[in-house]
Amino acid sequence: MVLVLAQVCSGILFDAVAVGLLFHRISRGRKRSRTIAFSDKAVVQRIKGVPHFMFRIGELRRYHLIGATIRCYCVRHERILVANGDEESGNVAVETTHFISRQMKLIHPDQRCGSDIWMGLPQVIVHRMDDESPLVPPAKWCDGNGFLHTYPESSFSERGKSDSLPPMTTEESRTRDLDAVEDFLNDRDVEIVVLVEGTDEGTGASTQARHSYKVSDLAWNHAFAPCIFPYGADDSSPTRRGGHPTCSIDFSHFHDVVPAPEDAEACAYVPQ
Repeated sequence: MVLVLAQVCSGILFDAVAVGLLFHRISRGRKRSRTIAFSDKAVVQRIKGVPHFMFRIGELRRYHLIGATIRCYCVRHERILVANGDEESGNVAVETTHFISRQMKLIHPDQRCGSDIWMGLPQVIVHRMDDESPLVPPAKWCDGNGFLHTYPESSFSERGKSDSLPPMTTEESRTRDLDAVEDFLNDRDVEIVVLVEGTDEGTGASTQARHSYKVSDLAWNHAFAPCIFPYGADDSSPTRRGGHPTCSIDFSHFHDVVPAPEDAEACAYVPQ
């Protein structure tokens, strides 16, 4: 009886440890986060005169995260003008604080609704680069060398002071405007950090996926190529499942970007 009791107890203990280790191995959030895909490039597209920062996110598994939310942070250097600086000469004294994080407001998904995102289909995340955006320089800003810049007046200062230069066209002004933004992002060493959190449907474990974009990862005046297509769109027969509309996701085009107009009138991902 003693031997049988010892054998039963050791068997129960072994089963408990084996099942626990196996379940822990399967339900690890780090392994689950690898199935969340982020686009290799983020794009900056001007829509109705305002640039927008966008990137694409998708789910590689058939069963997507439950209650997924997304947050974006801008990590950059902050430079403060020192009171004894010579502002008239354009060379001022600055005080730099490194790696300050600022939250970025999202318009798709709408941050006012909690930034909830449905992971059943690839989604394009949109941030409006307006006056409140940490990606846009203020009216006066200084670089690491102490030189003072103005935005957006700096884009037109050279031609405004010289009568011999012809006036800039609309395309030139837009290009110079984005160039000033890019100079600001490079000076502040900007990095956009993306956090996606949700609950795995199979295990019920919380999962967090992270990704980041540097200035070198931005594609200016570009847009994402379509990667979601109607299933059987080229076939006259019913699509599938008794004629109910379905779609197919081509992940081979998930990271593709295409040139976009200098100033688009509308975008499917930006609320009108």
